[in-house]
Amino acid sequence: MEPDHYIALVAATAACAYLLGSINFSIAAARILRAGDLRAMGSGNAGATNLARAAGKPAAAVVLALDLGRAFAVIHGAFLMGVGDLSPAMALPLLAGNLFPLFHRFRGGKGVAASVGIILAISWQSMLCGGGVFLLVFALSRRVSPASILMCAGYPAWIWLWGGSATEMAVAGTIALLIPITHRVNISRLLAGTEPRTGGRAAPAKGEDR
Repeated sequence: MEPDHYIALVAATAACAYLLGSINFSIAAARILRAGDLRAMGSGNAGATNLARAAGKPAAAVVLALDLGRAFAVIHGAFLMGVGDLSPAMALPLLAGNLFPLFHRFRGGKGVAASVGIILAISWQSMLCGGGVFLLVFALSRRVSPASILMCAGYPAWIWLWGGSATEMAVAGTIALLIPITHRVNISRLLAGTEPRTGGRAAPAKGEDR
């Protein structure tokens, strides 16, 4: 493929990945089920955890499956389209769309479900290792936020352990850096001892990115 054509293909694929990531399944599910706007209730986060509070666990499970499948489709679809070794990098515009969705006034989720789907598409072994970390931390703390942060923080190590490429390592490293930022309000509440356990509720903090 000619270099110019390849660059155009990568750019077009990245744009499609961002637009696909901009579809927030949690917000859509809450509207379909008439549960209201997730960004104005519970934790204020437009993600599966808040959807479970507002519309029930079955709805959240369906949304989680859609988030996982979307990441898998983007990365493997990019490879089939001819993007080649840069296919894993298409996860980054997908994640950007999840965090700053064009279709929802740039107010998205916190990127955890999208990140799990990305790692699943890159290395299912690394996803399982990260899942083990999540379950352990959650069992000890009964809080989703520290479990999510530590799960994602370990992804670069797991990708390296399972022989990931430089591109895959870069994607995992970006996730490890971004997830604590999207959870900065949760981290503040953890330090203050006010982060709710599973089953509890917390009002959105002033100025929190939702």
